[in-house]
Amino acid sequence: GSADWHINSDEPIILDYNTNFKQNQPANLYAADAFRASDHDPVLVGLSLTGPLTATLVASTSAVCPGTPVNFSATVAGLGTGATYALTITNGTNQTTASGLSASAVTVSVTPTVPGAFTLTVLTSTALTMSAVSGSITINAVPTNASLTSGTLTCSQTSVTLTASATGGVSYTFGTGATQIGTTNSARVSSIGTYSVVIANANGCTATATASVINDVTAPTATLVPTTATLSCATPSVTLVASGGSSYSFSASGASSNSLVVSSAGTYSVIVTSANGCTAIQSAIVSGAGVFPTLILTASPSTLVTGNNLTLTATTNPTTTQTLSYTFSGPGLTQTAQTTNVLTVSGATTANTGTFTVIATNGTCSQTATASVTVTNPAPVTAAVSVTVGGTLAAGQCTTTLTAVAVGRVFVFTSSNGYTYSTVFRNSGSYEVSAPGVMKPGNYTLSIYDDSNQTQPLTLVGMGTVVVAGAGCP
Repeated sequence: GSADWHINSDEPIILDYNTNFKQNQPANLYAADAFRASDHDPVLVGLSLTGPLTATLVASTSAVCPGTPVNFSATVAGLGTGATYALTITNGTNQTTASGLSASAVTVSVTPTVPGAFTLTVLTSTALTMSAVSGSITINAVPTNASLTSGTLTCSQTSVTLTASATGGVSYTFGTGATQIGTTNSARVSSIGTYSVVIANANGCTATATASVINDVTAPTATLVPTTATLSCATPSVTLVASGGSSYSFSASGASSNSLVVSSAGTYSVIVTSANGCTAIQSAIVSGAGVFPTLILTASPSTLVTGNNLTLTATTNPTTTQTLSYTFSGPGLTQTAQTTNVLTVSGATTANTGTFTVIATNGTCSQTATASVTVTNPAPVTAAVSVTVGGTLAAGQCTTTLTAVAVGRVFVFTSSNGYTYSTVFRNSGSYEVSAPGVMKPGNYTLSIYDDSNQTQPLTLVGMGTVVVAGAGCP
């Protein structure tokens, strides 16, 4: 810099620089210093003897993603002692400034929004300027059209899959709460909330997408009509109809339609399921008793020989779950009311031939069924009997043997005196049978049974009587 140095002032003529008429004064007034060096004030000039001012600008990267700051390293040389400077870094759209700097190297940050090079401009406190240009900065593109599918949790769907997509996306990072499926663009979630995913492209630039997961666990408004019903002979059945859902299941039958026809008293329930998988249960109470299925009376056997048992069985077709009581009547039978559906007539006789009737009732309605039965006497048996017991028995001959020829499979000789002797054959046929060891005179009966080679119930098919005369042994 430069400035006036005020060290001189006005002088009398005798002291001025004119040497006329002055012999020794100039020499006497001289001094080797700055004073009286001139007849005016001197000028002070300051010189800074430094090198030339220089500047450089280097960017930390040549490509960034949008919104990412770039660090610039600026260096300034040749400032001179005590000098400071201000700088401006700009690409024409984005810039940053700093002042009062003295360090030869500084780092500043700028976020570019347009591509291109940045220029550094330096202005020193001594009014010197210098500029430098960085390399061009490229702004990479971010993935576009970023999206994340949403979902709804329901009673039947307790988790949903969220799928991310974006143009140029190559990797995906899901936020808290989402379980990524491998490294794919999908993740599973099982709670409601807002979920996010960061989608990156090949340049590492990212875009974020979000989606909401809601729940739908509202139970259906189920109805079952009628809620109560009474069965009777006039109303033997009732149809229960359910509504309010998309599918139905009745507990009584597992029927999947929304209606159920019932003919028995009880409590009936239906599970109503809505489209979201949520369920509700409704019930209806059915009382009373209506008409029951067709009543059938079966006689077994329907044709039999006297002395055999007759079994009467009442059934319904199809089988009913109703509680029924039965009244049996018929030839030779005292009318009998009972809760079981089977009646046995023991030792049937010819008096039991005819039509038997059963009346079944559920307390409200009744039905009648009949069955015909034929009971015959046994066919007579032609028997060849050899009697060796008599009043002329020799001493020591106290027994005789009864013999007979008959058709059947089982032959039984009996007597009122306690004698019993049975003969059983594997197959039915005509046999000569005998009963040894007869020791007492009297009447002996032969009973013949057959079952058609064990394919039918064993039935009495014939009887015969043999008389043994004599006195027997003393």
